Amino acid sequence: MAPAEHVEIHPFHRAENGPLVNLVSVDGSSFSVNHETLAKSSSVFKDMLELPSPQQDHTESLHPTQSVPIEEVDRWDLEHFVNILKVSQPHTPNTNLRETMTLFLLCKKYDITAAKTSKIREYLLTLGKKQPWEFLQVASHANEQELCEIALGYLTWNQFLLGDQGDKTSFWGRIESLSPEWRTYVLENTLGDPKDHSLSFDSDLPGFDRKLRDRYWQKIMDPRLSKILVEERIWRAWWSFLKWGALSAPLLISAMFFRANMKRAFRAMIQGWRKYGFGTMMTYMAIRWYLRASKS
Repeated sequence: MAPAEHVEIHPFHRAENGPLVNLVSVDGSSFSVNHETLAKSSSVFKDMLELPSPQQDHTESLHPTQSVPIEEVDRWDLEHFVNILKVSQPHTPNTNLRETMTLFLLCKKYDITAAKTSKIREYLLTLGKKQPWEFLQVASHANEQELCEIALGYLTWNQFLLGDQGDKTSFWGRIESLSPEWRTYVLENTLGDPKDHSLSFDSDLPGFDRKLRDRYWQKIMDPRLSKILVEERIWRAWWSFLKWGALSAPLLISAMFFRANMKRAFRAMIQGWRKYGFGTMMTYMAIRWYLRASKS
């Protein structure tokens, strides 16, 4: 064991001076955190608590335990936030997408150290890439423009129309789940501007408030969306037909070569696939067809 004079004190995990601060969630749960821990993790808390400088006599500035309400979150979200505050190294929390978004917003609001905030943001983007529609929803209600644009970049056209995997919500249900400002933005930048596709009586709606605007969007966009969905389904059906055709083509070609005996043709095709592979058999069949055609 090293002599006491050679022991190096960890810069984060060391004896802390000062009273505790109680962070209180919206549902009344309290979490105690040392003044100094808050100051090391957050410049906002540091300014809020007015910690004394190391040169001052701490006993002269000692305050009774203070309570700071964190009104945006419940006890579970606040517990995750306190865990972020109390660790020396940034880490990835065990949270879902919505909880991670709440953590990220708290880190931004209270100016948590860049290393911890960037770790949360990185994890948030990882989750968002797997669930881009839900990511867009939570980002839109937080009015996080950068994150909304990232979420839109994650969405494929297929996901935009049909939703995240396993999501049974209708298209308009997903649009209505966005904040009103982002509903308009998303529709304008995907299905187009309704001014270019509206009927004369639709473009002069009186008292154009938010509810009327949403109905207007839906009335104008529903026919266009229906057309797009039909086109998408036709394309899927055509693509399935092409894939089926690619699989059945060798069988049809074999039938041409061995018209006299379909059973023999099918058996020869299967054996050829197993022995030589699909590409080799297709080349072989093409050469035979060419030679046969040349003789006739």
